[in-house]
Amino acid sequence: MYFHACDINSTKDARRPEHVFDTGLAFSRASNSQLWVCLLEKAYAKAHGSYKAISGGHISEALLDLTGSPTFTINFDQDHFNLDKLWAQLAYFKSQSFPMGCATGGGDDQLKQVGLCGSHAYSILECREIESMTAPEGRVRLLRIRNPHGVGEWTGDWSDASAKWSGLLSPGLERSGVDDGTFWMDLTHFVMGFQLVDVCMAYRNWHARSFTNAFCARACPVRVCRDMYRVRIHSKTTLYISAMQPTKRGSWCRTDRKKSYKLGDVSILVVQLDENNQISKVVGGGLHADGSESRCSFVAHLDDPSAEYLVIPYSLGGPPSAAEVTKAQPFTVRFFASETLRVCQEAFESQDAMLALTALQLALMTLGTRAPLLHEIGLRVKRRWQGFGQGRHVCVVTCSGVVAVLAVNQHASAATFEVQANVKVMIGRAAQVCPVHMKLLCTLSYCACNVFFF
Repeated sequence: MYFHACDINSTKDARRPEHVFDTGLAFSRASNSQLWVCLLEKAYAKAHGSYKAISGGHISEALLDLTGSPTFTINFDQDHFNLDKLWAQLAYFKSQSFPMGCATGGGDDQLKQVGLCGSHAYSILECREIESMTAPEGRVRLLRIRNPHGVGEWTGDWSDASAKWSGLLSPGLERSGVDDGTFWMDLTHFVMGFQLVDVCMAYRNWHARSFTNAFCARACPVRVCRDMYRVRIHSKTTLYISAMQPTKRGSWCRTDRKKSYKLGDVSILVVQLDENNQISKVVGGGLHADGSESRCSFVAHLDDPSAEYLVIPYSLGGPPSAAEVTKAQPFTVRFFASETLRVCQEAFESQDAMLALTALQLALMTLGTRAPLLHEIGLRVKRRWQGFGQGRHVCVVTCSGVVAVLAVNQHASAATFEVQANVKVMIGRAAQVCPVHMKLLCTLSYCACNVFFF
């Protein structure tokens, strides 16, 4: 079917007349009369209510929406950031043809001086390690970046006009020589100029399915969401699980989205069960309570085809707020697996409470202790132990906005733990909730008990 440009969204006053390719299109456009770009943008705008509704946002949000595949973010300011590991990850992602984007920080005049825009998203097109006489070690790591505006380029080392190209020993690196928004950068300057990388794990020929779920009530002590999932595999499987919530995007023009929609938090744990339906180990997932992301993804490696696995979604903080839904606020759980698997969705019942608490306790002890594969985005888990003698310990665990206090008593006599937390602008959760100050007394006998503050 043929679509004329004006059927998409045309204008006589394009934002950048020199880059419209005589199409008359108001927004996105492609050269050589290709219509797939503007058709895709039109569909995305239709889903959210208007073109204005899809202006701005996070790269990861768009990549997940357009592919259905899980996305992860690599922040350059995170603890234990390693430049060599970043390059290995980027090279792997490119070898798999994963869509990647990068973003700059905001308000830096120094970025403008070298041709970059602050608070702006770019695409990563290529990652190449080449031989160069001008590089200190004879080799240089280069990334090819594209500004989606189609104009505005990096002007430093390895830009189109850079003298660095005179020492190049490896052929085949494409340069246009004109200001088309596409440019090369070396890895060191890339990390200095940009703040993060978003990658979409769009593996080919993988299997995916989505399930509806809902947040638990505020008074629920176990903090498990409405449904859990039992999983069976036929062979070793890598499983990505994403939790996706509605957002306020397009709320000004859509009546089904409240302007003040506030996100909740979803943590997901994947545990392996033994023949007695008890938890043998935690095999994946993570804790998440950022409250600013509508999509979060976790990974698990399922290695035993004879075992059954349980996927448990938690809401460790408060549920989201939305005028149209005040109870059992909905969200979506999406499975993305390397092999076929069987998933059985079942409602969480009171008899499952001990199983869920045990899973959470084990997760606090073991999450993040397994070294992630080179191309995986590892969990950032911190633990601080405090011993009181006679087998009594307290561990404070921090992970992606979650702070949990785990109290353990291994002594024959009962022990009373007094935990006091001062929190500001956050949510404190225990037997009784107080947003500013809380104090909890917990008596333990021959057991381990979890005390949570969020």
